[in-house]
Amino acid sequence: YTSTGVTSTTFAIPTTEVAEGTNAVKVTFSSSSNQVGIVSCKVVKHRDAATTADKFLAAVNALPAVDALTLTDKAAVEAARTEYGYLTDELKAQEDVVAALATLEAAEAKIVELEKAAQDEADATAAAEVDALINAIGEITKDNYESKLTEIEAAEEAYAKLTAEQDKLVTNYDVLETARNRHDALVAAKSEADTL
Repeated sequence: YTSTGVTSTTFAIPTTEVAEGTNAVKVTFSSSSNQVGIVSCKVVKHRDAATTADKFLAAVNALPAVDALTLTDKAAVEAARTEYGYLTDELKAQEDVVAALATLEAAEAKIVELEKAAQDEADATAAAEVDALINAIGEITKDNYESKLTEIEAAEEAYAKLTAEQDKLVTNYDVLETARNRHDALVAAKSEADTL
Protein backbone atom coordinates (compact mmCIF):
# COMPACT_ATOMS: atom_id res chain seq x y z
CA TYR A 1 0.00 0.00 0.00
CA THR A 2 1.51 3.33 -0.92
CA SER A 3 0.96 7.01 -0.40
CA THR A 4 0.41 7.30 -4.16
CA GLY A 5 -2.86 5.42 -3.85
CA VAL A 6 -1.56 2.29 -5.61
CA THR A 7 -2.58 -0.84 -3.71
CA SER A 8 -1.52 -4.45 -3.84
CA THR A 9 -2.57 -7.53 -1.91
CA THR A 10 0.70 -9.24 -2.81
CA PHE A 11 2.87 -6.31 -1.69
CA ALA A 12 4.29 -6.11 -5.21
CA ILE A 13 3.76 -2.80 -6.93
CA PRO A 14 4.64 -2.60 -10.63
CA THR A 15 6.92 0.34 -11.34
CA THR A 16 4.57 1.42 -14.12
CA GLU A 17 2.00 2.26 -11.44
CA VAL A 18 4.35 4.42 -9.34
CA ALA A 19 4.64 7.99 -10.51
CA GLU A 20 7.99 9.37 -11.71
CA GLY A 21 9.73 11.15 -8.86
CA THR A 22 8.26 8.99 -6.08
CA ASN A 23 10.92 8.87 -3.37
CA ALA A 24 9.12 7.03 -0.58
CA VAL A 25 6.80 4.09 -0.12
CA LYS A 26 4.57 3.69 2.91
CA VAL A 27 3.36 0.19 3.90
CA THR A 28 0.32 -0.11 6.19
CA PHE A 29 -0.94 -3.39 7.62
CA SER A 30 -4.62 -4.20 8.04
CA SER A 31 -5.95 -5.59 11.31
CA SER A 32 -5.89 -9.19 10.02
CA SER A 33 -4.21 -11.50 12.50
CA ASN A 34 -2.10 -13.23 9.84
CA GLN A 35 -0.21 -10.02 9.06
CA VAL A 36 2.42 -9.76 11.76
CA GLY A 37 5.17 -7.71 10.17
CA ILE A 38 7.68 -7.38 7.39
CA VAL A 39 10.05 -10.29 6.97
CA SER A 40 12.06 -8.51 4.31
CA CYS A 41 11.65 -5.42 2.22
CA LYS A 42 13.43 -4.21 -0.87
CA VAL A 43 12.55 -0.99 -2.64
CA VAL A 44 14.08 -0.74 -6.07
CA LYS A 45 13.49 2.08 -8.50
CA HIS A 46 13.83 0.73 -12.03
CA ARG A 47 14.56 2.74 -15.12
CA ASP A 48 15.26 1.79 -18.68
CA ALA A 49 19.06 1.73 -19.07
CA ALA A 50 19.15 3.73 -22.29
CA THR A 51 16.94 6.55 -21.03
CA THR A 52 18.82 6.62 -17.71
CA ALA A 53 22.09 7.58 -19.41
CA ASP A 54 20.27 10.11 -21.57
CA LYS A 55 18.64 11.71 -18.53
CA PHE A 56 21.97 12.03 -16.75
CA LEU A 57 23.68 13.57 -19.77
CA ALA A 58 20.75 15.95 -20.32
CA ALA A 59 20.80 17.01 -16.66
CA VAL A 60 24.52 17.81 -16.82
CA ASN A 61 24.28 19.54 -20.19
CA ALA A 62 21.46 21.74 -18.85
CA LEU A 63 23.72 23.13 -16.12
CA PRO A 64 25.29 26.56 -16.65
CA ALA A 65 29.04 26.73 -17.19
CA VAL A 66 30.90 26.20 -13.92
CA ASP A 67 32.01 29.85 -13.74
CA ALA A 68 28.41 30.98 -14.26
CA LEU A 69 26.90 28.80 -11.52
CA THR A 70 25.07 30.43 -8.63
CA LEU A 71 23.52 28.97 -5.50
CA THR A 72 20.16 28.94 -7.27
CA ASP A 73 21.63 26.16 -9.46
CA LYS A 74 22.26 23.89 -6.45
CA ALA A 75 19.02 21.93 -6.91
CA ALA A 76 19.84 21.25 -10.57
CA VAL A 77 23.34 20.06 -9.64
CA GLU A 78 21.88 17.76 -6.99
CA ALA A 79 19.32 16.46 -9.48
CA ALA A 80 22.13 15.61 -11.92
CA ARG A 81 23.93 13.71 -9.15
CA THR A 82 20.71 11.79 -8.44
CA GLU A 83 20.48 10.85 -12.11
CA TYR A 84 24.07 9.58 -11.98
CA GLY A 85 23.10 7.32 -9.09
CA TYR A 86 20.70 5.43 -11.34
CA LEU A 87 23.44 4.44 -13.77
CA THR A 88 24.79 0.92 -13.93
CA ASP A 89 28.55 0.38 -13.72
CA GLU A 90 28.52 -0.32 -17.45
CA LEU A 91 26.88 3.01 -18.22
CA LYS A 92 29.22 4.86 -15.85
CA ALA A 93 32.16 3.59 -17.88
CA GLN A 94 30.93 5.11 -21.15
CA GLU A 95 33.15 7.90 -22.43
CA ASP A 96 30.42 10.55 -22.62
CA VAL A 97 29.22 9.69 -19.11
CA VAL A 98 32.77 9.89 -17.71
CA ALA A 99 33.18 13.33 -19.30
CA ALA A 100 29.81 14.47 -17.96
CA LEU A 101 30.74 13.22 -14.49
CA ALA A 102 33.87 15.38 -14.53
CA THR A 103 31.68 18.39 -15.39
CA LEU A 104 29.26 17.48 -12.62
CA GLU A 105 32.05 17.14 -10.05
CA ALA A 106 33.39 20.57 -11.03
CA ALA A 107 29.88 21.99 -10.62
CA GLU A 108 29.54 20.37 -7.19
CA ALA A 109 32.88 21.81 -6.10
CA LYS A 110 31.76 25.26 -7.30
CA ILE A 111 28.52 25.00 -5.30
CA VAL A 112 30.51 24.13 -2.16
CA GLU A 113 32.75 27.14 -2.83
CA LEU A 114 29.74 29.42 -3.32
CA GLU A 115 28.11 28.15 -0.12
CA LYS A 116 31.29 28.82 1.83
CA ALA A 117 31.54 32.34 0.39
CA ALA A 118 27.90 33.02 1.26
CA GLN A 119 28.44 31.73 4.79
CA ASP A 120 31.60 33.81 5.19
CA GLU A 121 29.70 36.89 4.07
CA ALA A 122 26.83 36.16 6.48
CA ASP A 123 29.31 35.64 9.33
CA ALA A 124 31.09 38.92 8.57
CA THR A 125 27.78 40.80 8.41
CA ALA A 126 26.59 39.37 11.75
CA ALA A 127 29.89 40.26 13.43
CA ALA A 128 29.85 43.79 11.95
CA GLU A 129 26.35 44.34 13.34
CA VAL A 130 27.58 43.43 16.83
CA ASP A 131 30.64 45.65 16.40
CA ALA A 132 28.27 48.53 15.56
CA LEU A 133 26.12 47.90 18.64
CA ILE A 134 29.22 47.89 20.84
CA ASN A 135 30.59 51.08 19.27
CA ALA A 136 27.24 52.78 19.83
CA ILE A 137 27.52 52.32 23.61
CA GLY A 138 30.18 54.98 23.94
CA GLU A 139 31.70 56.08 27.23
CA ILE A 140 30.09 55.01 30.50
CA THR A 141 30.01 57.81 33.07
CA LYS A 142 28.38 58.49 36.42
CA ASP A 143 25.80 60.58 34.60
CA ASN A 144 24.74 58.08 31.93
CA TYR A 145 25.46 54.56 33.21
CA GLU A 146 21.81 53.86 34.02
CA SER A 147 20.56 54.84 30.56
CA LYS A 148 23.44 52.95 28.89
CA LEU A 149 22.35 49.62 30.40
CA THR A 150 19.86 49.00 27.60
CA GLU A 151 22.58 49.41 24.96
CA ILE A 152 25.01 47.18 26.88
CA GLU A 153 22.41 44.44 27.23
CA ALA A 154 21.42 44.68 23.55
CA ALA A 155 25.06 44.25 22.50
CA GLU A 156 25.55 41.36 24.92
CA GLU A 157 22.40 39.64 23.67
CA ALA A 158 23.46 40.07 20.04
CA TYR A 159 26.93 38.72 20.81
CA ALA A 160 25.47 35.70 22.61
CA LYS A 161 23.47 34.80 19.48
CA LEU A 162 26.57 34.61 17.27
CA THR A 163 28.00 31.28 16.20
CA ALA A 164 31.51 30.30 17.26
CA GLU A 165 32.82 31.37 13.84
CA GLN A 166 31.02 34.72 13.96
CA ASP A 167 32.16 35.71 17.43
CA LYS A 168 35.79 35.31 16.31
CA LEU A 169 35.15 38.13 13.83
CA VAL A 170 33.93 40.64 16.42
CA THR A 171 36.77 43.16 16.76
CA ASN A 172 35.77 45.10 19.86
CA TYR A 173 34.39 42.64 22.40
CA ASP A 174 36.87 44.03 24.95
CA VAL A 175 35.07 47.38 24.66
CA LEU A 176 31.81 45.68 25.60
CA GLU A 177 33.44 43.99 28.58
CA THR A 178 34.89 47.31 29.71
CA ALA A 179 31.49 48.98 29.39
CA ARG A 180 29.80 46.23 31.38
CA ASN A 181 32.47 46.33 34.10
CA ARG A 182 32.29 50.14 34.31
CA HIS A 183 28.49 50.04 34.54
CA ASP A 184 28.52 47.39 37.27
CA ALA A 185 31.18 49.26 39.24
CA LEU A 186 29.11 52.45 39.14
CA VAL A 187 26.00 50.54 40.24
CA ALA A 188 27.95 49.05 43.15
CA ALA A 189 29.38 52.45 44.10
CA LYS A 190 25.92 54.04 44.11
CA SER A 191 24.53 51.20 46.19
CA GLU A 192 27.37 51.58 48.67
CA ALA A 193 26.84 55.35 48.85
CA ASP A 194 23.14 54.88 49.43
CA THR A 195 23.77 52.62 52.43
CA LEU A 196 26.08 55.10 54.17
